[in-house]
Amino acid sequence: MEGWIKLHRKALDNNMIQDATAWQIFTWLLLKVNLEGKKTIGRFWASSELKLKPTTFYKALKRLEKKYKVVTLLVTGKTTEVSLINWKKYQSSNTSGNTSVTHQGHIGNTSVTLYKNKEVRIKNKEERETSLIEN
Repeated sequence: MEGWIKLHRKALDNNMIQDATAWQIFTWLLLKVNLEGKKTIGRFWASSELKLKPTTFYKALKRLEKKYKVVTLLVTGKTTEVSLINWKKYQSSNTSGNTSVTHQGHIGNTSVTLYKNKEVRIKNKEERETSLIEN
């Protein structure tokens, strides 16, 4: 997997941050889910990856669903599909901030650089022509 995730300061307003196991699982899920905010997991595989007991993992996962309301769980046989609530809202590619300013700045800087390079090439060409005439 590549890329990065956003972690909003709003998470500090949720008591989950004081529940170390639930917070660990939640952040692990943030890193593991697909682009739709979903991950199919097996309790034993997931708990071994996090070095937790399977019952500890499952109880914390249920707290994420019932108490903290940050995931929904769909249990199907031996696996569970975990969906992060509001994943698209918080992880969308629409970013606030200076993205458009940075993009415009990049375009502007590129234009200036190209213009200056053209000036340098013209100046160098004129200097070469002058030196050929003088010789």
